Amino acid sequence: MPAGPAEPWDAPPARAAQWRPPIPIGDRVPRRPPSDPARSSHPGRLRDFRRPIRPWGKRTRRWVPWICAYSGARAGEITQVRGIDIQQRGNAYFARLTPSAGKIKTRQARTIPLHEHLISQGFLEFVDRARGGPLFYDAERITASAPGKKMPRQSAAERTRGRLGAWVRSLGITDPELSPNHAWRHTFKAQAARVGMDERYSDAITGHTPPSTGRSYTKPIPEDLSEAMRKFPRYSVG
Repeated sequence: MPAGPAEPWDAPPARAAQWRPPIPIGDRVPRRPPSDPARSSHPGRLRDFRRPIRPWGKRTRRWVPWICAYSGARAGEITQVRGIDIQQRGNAYFARLTPSAGKIKTRQARTIPLHEHLISQGFLEFVDRARGGPLFYDAERITASAPGKKMPRQSAAERTRGRLGAWVRSLGITDPELSPNHAWRHTFKAQAARVGMDERYSDAITGHTPPSTGRSYTKPIPEDLSEAMRKFPRYSVG
């Protein structure tokens, strides 16, 4: 039977030779952060994103680094996102990161805007296929576990995050002081500051705690964050 049409939500991972890790900002020698997720922590090349791929791990490699790059979210916060957590408000789209889906470091839910580049890549179509369920792990496999079988200590989303990290390490990222997935938080904050995004908004998107009590009284609403995200440029893909 001939293959069906290629789908936009099933993009392939890039070859290992295309990997270039992002450089955290802080105690390391200052270097310009990566400008291209496809050449750094994003293993899915945009030009190939319509080729069909179905395994859960490849979906994770395709989308999680992109979302982290455009939000500064922790990888574990994204691997537990469900279809029902993707919301539309007016003409903007958001992801709701909530403890009901899994662990949140601050134990507080937050709503982050989805960058228009994610939308143009077909992320919403990918979400539609999930029918409200988890985007990056198989919920049916969990519910189908044999009666009496001991549940693993980590959740499915945590194990997915761990496999993503192990895959990154397998590509040659061996420096124990470098966390390639987590480095997107530093990269996002640096890029947001570079384009003039108010720090209140970048903190709210990344989930950083406000530096003062006064700042906590001026928590931005999601619509404010969406407007601020318009300043954030696309990562160049060549």
